This record gives sequence, C-alpha cells and structure tokens, in this order.
Amino acid sequence: MKKKIAILKNGFVENYVKAFTDLCNKNNVPCDVLDEVEESADYEYVLTERWRTHKARCFITHVHSPFYKAKTSNIFYRTIFLLAHLPKILKMKRNFLSAVKVFVVSRNVKQDLIANYGLAPEKVCVAYPGFIRQKDNDLEKIPKIDKDKTFNVAMSAQGFIAKGGYVMLDALRIFRKLYPDIKIHLSIIYPKHKTNLGVNLYVKLFGLSDCVTFLGRQDNMAAYYEKADCFVCPSVYEAFGRVVVEAMYAKRPVILGSNVGAAEIVKDGANAFVYNAGKKGAYNLAQKIKEVYDRYNDLDELIENAYELSKTFTWENFAKQIFEGLYGKTAG
Repeated sequence: MKKKIAILKNGFVENYVKAFTDLCNKNNVPCDVLDEVEESADYEYVLTERWRTHKARCFITHVHSPFYKAKTSNIFYRTIFLLAHLPKILKMKRNFLSAVKVFVVSRNVKQDLIANYGLAPEKVCVAYPGFIRQKDNDLEKIPKIDKDKTFNVAMSAQGFIAKGGYVMLDALRIFRKLYPDIKIHLSIIYPKHKTNLGVNLYVKLFGLSDCVTFLGRQDNMAAYYEKADCFVCPSVYEAFGRVVVEAMYAKRPVILGSNVGAAEIVKDGANAFVYNAGKKGAYNLAQKIKEVYDRYNDLDELIENAYELSKTFTWENFAKQIFEGLYGKTAG
C-alpha cells in the first residue's frame, strides 16, 4: 500500500476532487480531503493550489508568475510591479523549489516557471483543465449566418486589461474603419464596467457605443455562447483559457491570441483561429475576425473538429494527469 495523499480544499478542487479520490481508491492510495493539514501528519503528498502553504509537497497553479505578467510592460512599470510583488515572488519560488511536483495548466506556464523560478523541467508537469458541460451538444446543428445581419462577437473580460479588453476594443475600432459595410457587434462580459471610467471613456471617444454591450456575470455560459456568432479570447496573458474550450464545445468558431495557453492545443485554420498577439496584435485580431466572417458558412468541418477536441478536456482527465504525474500509470 502506498502512503497517503491529502488534498486541501480550495480553488478548483471541487471540480476534480471526486475524480481524483476515485482514482486513488481504484489504485489503493488512501486519500484525505482536508481544510488544513497537521504539521505531524504522515502524507506522501499534500496537493494544493495554495502557493503560500509551505507544508505542501505538490502544487497546482492556474496562473503565470509575476515575471511573465510584467513582461509586456515598459521597464519602469515592470520594475515597480516586480518590486511590489517581491514577497510573493520569493515565497512562491521557495515553495515551488521545495515541492516534489508542480502541476501547471499549459506548456507556456511550464516554460515560465522553469525560466523565472529555476524549476527543473522534470519537476513541472502539464495537466490541462476541464470545464463544466451545461448541456450535450452532440445533436446541435452548426450555426449559419445571414451576412446582411449583424455579426455578433463575444468575449469574457473579468479582468479587463489582463483579459485583453482594450485589445478587443482596439481591434473592433480597426475593423470598423477597414470594413465599414460589415455590421458587427461586441458583447463583453465585464461586471465592473459601470465603475471603470477608462473603459467607458475609450468606448465613447472612439465612437463604439453603438456596437459594444457590456454584460454582468453570466450564470448560464452555454446560453451566452449560443447568442454569439464568434468567440474571442484576446488575453494579454492567460495560463490556459477554459473559455476557449467552452466556446468550442458550444460549436462557435473561436479566435485566440498566440500568447494564450490554449493556443498550444489548437491548430490555426483546423479547429480554431489563432492570431499573432505581438506588436500589431489588435490589427491582426481585426484581420482574423474578417477571415472568420468571410469563411463563416463554410466552417462545418472546423467547428466539428473543435467540438470533438473540446470533449477531451474533462476534470476526470485533469485528475488522471495529476495522478499519473505522481504515481505513474493508473489502474482505472
């Protein structure tokens, strides 16, 4: 019998804890799910997303390091940002270095931690996250559009700058300038839009008020995707981006930036559309939107490919990747 493992309740644990404990039971590994772990407890691994927990021997992280988040800024802001986050950087680095394994949600994050925290490559394992399916879309028909009507684009920007809100607005401005005859509308999930004066000023200053709608939190994301013709993930930095596979599962064409973690699991033109998020990111995004618009009614195969791919991203597979990263192959 292997030694016990403990999972600390926090973060995304509720999504995969049952699948993980089921795997443990099938493979004769005692597993406890705890709020905290005693200093004297005899566990082979303590699995947690709490990077502050020094007792843990196995971390799961869904985010990039502060180094990665600061890299797109000018040197002055970058210096201030990193100094402000120095205590977090030092503690996270110390805890990650002392861990047996660190699980990350993309190869992009893995390279980030190797480069910026000095973690050994064999210590960092990739486990792609799952998502909650609100309905079965197997029998859903692939949507078609009438190009005489408005082309509806959707995105989620809970953190407006980090999620690429300004990139999207800039791309919309460019798109309207280049293709004034195409009717386009953008729906952005951004619950704090009423109090963000900068965002509201930007929309008014560039004359986007008639083609942008801000929405609050959506309890039914499946319904949100169904109202869109296309979904965009233009995040400045995004460890993975579960909204990408959610939208793919909803059978909507997805556009995402090359710096989004989920870009590594798709192929441009085969199951999604990936734009270069570099120096001319907003312009490149505008051009991708035009490409999707032009090809829209011939995207049956691409959308089906995306749908089939999205079905492989389950919390059961996430749990299996973690278990196998710790113990090798599973028995069930």
